This record gives sequence, structure tokens and C-alpha cells, in this order.
Amino acid sequence: PGLPAVPPSAGAGAAPPRLALAAYLSSLQLVRGLPDAVMLPAHGPPGGSVHARVDALLDHHDVRLGQVGAALHAGPRTAYEVATELAWTRRQRRFAELDPFNQMLAVLETALHLDLLAHRGEVAVREDEGMVGFAALPVPERSG
Repeated sequence: PGLPAVPPSAGAGAAPPRLALAAYLSSLQLVRGLPDAVMLPAHGPPGGSVHARVDALLDHHDVRLGQVGAALHAGPRTAYEVATELAWTRRQRRFAELDPFNQMLAVLETALHLDLLAHRGEVAVREDEGMVGFAALPVPERSG
């Protein structure tokens, strides 16, 4: 598929800013608030609704945030360990099937999602001897 059908990497680059995914999702919400327009991608033919693309990207990240958070229910994990448990690409490939460059992108994307979940207070961050790990937080009990 052309780039308009692939979610862009919010973490690509030498040093993504802290909470890069939060900034990216916020920018998508801003675009969603504008009047709809026809997409004019740099790669691929023009066409399609900007709102539809934004909605698809927001939905993709909501699903991925859920998957990343669910991976922590088996116990604390690093971004690398979570990335190895997820499916990647539209073909739902396993991490081991990806080439080294795409494995690196997968770990970076996973780390961005974990950082956002931590910022939202949905997961805990633990650092031990320079290794950053993440853990699921207990689900609050409902008072009856």
C-alpha cells in the first residue's frame, strides 16, 4: 500500500521528543476539528477524506494503546519485550519476521505508546540499573 494507507511513525528520528505520540494525537484532533478536505498526499494519488484518514489513525492508536497495555497484564515488561508480543504491519507479522530496521521502529513505537500510557497514569514506569520497564497498575475497585 502507499503511504496514505500506512500509519506514520511518530517516533522516527534520532531523538523523538518526550510524549511525541501525545503531540501527534493532539495534532490529529486539531486537524479533525477543521473542515473536511480531499487528501493530497506526498506519496500516492490525491483523494479520500482527511477526516476519514484522521479517524482511521486515531482508531489505530486507540487499538494499539489497548494492546500495549494488555501486554503488561502478564507482568512488567520493557518496550522491547512488549514489541515482541505484538503483531506488526497490515499482515499481522510477528516481531521476529521483521527486518532489523522495522524491529527498531516497532520498539520505538511501542515505547511511545508505553510513555503515553504512563503519562495518562494507566501504567507504572520502573527503572532498574538503567533498564526502563513498565507495569500494569491495579484496576481500582468499584465501590458499591
